[in-house]
Order: sequence, then structure tokens, then C-alpha cells
Amino acid sequence: MWSVRMMFCAFMLCTLFIVENIGHVHAESVPDTIQPSGSEHIMYDTFQRISHDISSLPKEMRQEAIINGDLCKTFTYGVNGRTYAGTWQFTFSQHVGWCYNGWQVTYHSVWHTYSTSLGWSYQGISSQSNAPGPNQSFWQDTATAKFSYCAGPVGCLFDRYPWVNTVVRGDGSYGGSGGGGDGIPLSLGSQ
Repeated sequence: MWSVRMMFCAFMLCTLFIVENIGHVHAESVPDTIQPSGSEHIMYDTFQRISHDISSLPKEMRQEAIINGDLCKTFTYGVNGRTYAGTWQFTFSQHVGWCYNGWQVTYHSVWHTYSTSLGWSYQGISSQSNAPGPNQSFWQDTATAKFSYCAGPVGCLFDRYPWVNTVVRGDGSYGGSGGGGDGIPLSLGSQ
């Protein structure tokens, strides 16, 4: 027998399926473990920005860079999660502020930002690492975030894990890559 919770979830999932797949409506039996349709199908696109405005960097670092004649930049690399229909769901960005003297990274700082659409919840950084190159000739930073799709009283149905990798160098060059992975959909039958 279906509980009220399972019926509500089935209704919400059918609504998501119809909204995401207008014109592709068909009936299927519902398995014991519901595999939601619509928002769980995420594709990822990336973006990057570079800024010579170092106002987001600490004052002491800016002063030291001026004294030493170093140059500073802020590099942002981000990942957007979208449905296959192209509807934006969430964004995860990694920002790297760094100063350099032509061959060495003299200052390095990393922070993250995110935004979500209705139903998505940011759960934080699930893994993170950073490492300098020889003589701090570069810094490489990698982070993976966790986003959960939650449907009101039913709870969270599935997770997505966008990741970002950035490299900043002592000569002022930079680069990045990003993407995403899927978590295992949660069984609605388990309480």
C-alpha cells in the first residue's frame, strides 16, 4: 500500500517529468525505488573570468605586492548544472586570488561561491585539495561540492557533485577545468 509520503513524491516526480518532457509523455510502471525524472538529469557547462581588480584580496597582501613589485589577479572558474532542456539548476565557482613575480606565486588564496534554483540545496565542499609546484612556480586547487535535490516533506531525492580544478602560475598565466558527477538516487521506500 502506498503511504501518503510516497504518493506525494510520485505526484511531484510526475510533475517534474511532465514539465521537463512536454510532448514526450508516456506511462510506465513505478518501481519500488523511484528514479525521479527531470531535474536529476544534469549536464554541466563551465565558465571563467579573470580580474585585475584585487580589492577582494587582503589589504596586507596588496600592500606587500606593491612593495615587492608583484602583480596580482583573481581567476574564477565555475560550473553550471542544467537539465537536458537547458534549465539552470545550480552554479559552483572557485575563485583564486594570487600574486606573482614572473616566475613564482608569491601569494595564493582560494574561496568558493554557489547559487541554487528552487528545490536544490548546497551541502558544502565534499572534497578539496591544493598543492604548489616546484618553488611555488604554480598552485593547483581542486574542489568538489555537493548539491542535493529536495522535495519538501519527502526529503532529498538525489545528489550531484560538480567539481572545479584551477591552476595559477608565477608568470601570470592560469587555466581551469570542471564538470560534474552523479550520486546514487535515494530509495523512497527506506525511511
